[in-house]
Amino acid sequence: DIAMSYNNAGLFYKNQGQPDKAEDFYLKAIEIYEEMLTDLQESREKPSFFDKLKKRKSKILTDDDKRIQSIYCDVADVYQQMGDKKKAEEYYEKLISKKSNMVLSAEAAGKIAEYYRDMGYLNKAADLLEYMETHIADEDLGSHDFEHLDFVRTTVFFELGDEENAKKCSERFMIAYLKRHHGIEELLKDESIDVVHVCTPNRSHSFITVDSLEAGK
Repeated sequence: DIAMSYNNAGLFYKNQGQPDKAEDFYLKAIEIYEEMLTDLQESREKPSFFDKLKKRKSKILTDDDKRIQSIYCDVADVYQQMGDKKKAEEYYEKLISKKSNMVLSAEAAGKIAEYYRDMGYLNKAADLLEYMETHIADEDLGSHDFEHLDFVRTTVFFELGDEENAKKCSERFMIAYLKRHHGIEELLKDESIDVVHVCTPNRSHSFITVDSLEAGK
């Protein structure tokens, strides 16, 4: 994906402390993403597409839906990396405005909710997450992205001071996660996890701590 290559190059130069070069690559990425977005939106105007759209079930996430949502999130992410929070938010808001005529993916909802949370828009994040409780796509049920929404809910509730709901969401997230990874041993193999916070009954603290340290956590 050429746009992703430009995006990665922009990130590289950003991390190297060369913002001018980073911006050049980010702008090229944005240009390609927006061209792709225009092409996809034009394809949605074809009668044949709308014929299919009318027949689909309300909770089915189409390939076009996923692609469009991915591009919106990619463009918003590029603007975030450039430090243009206003433009990033504009693209996230555009995507949110489309949820009335397309099913919002759990992946896109998670990214937007995290953005709202990190920006301090906790109530907007909570509203979106509440909406997703009853508007989740069929194929997202039980997926990693579905689980991730519970993780984001936990952090949002915690920052709102709602410890009861934060606890419920964290327990639901961990139960689903452990089921998918078949226990603590598989969880510790997950390279995306850097830190383990042991909140289990006291009798299990020692072996989980030792196992976590041996796993490099």
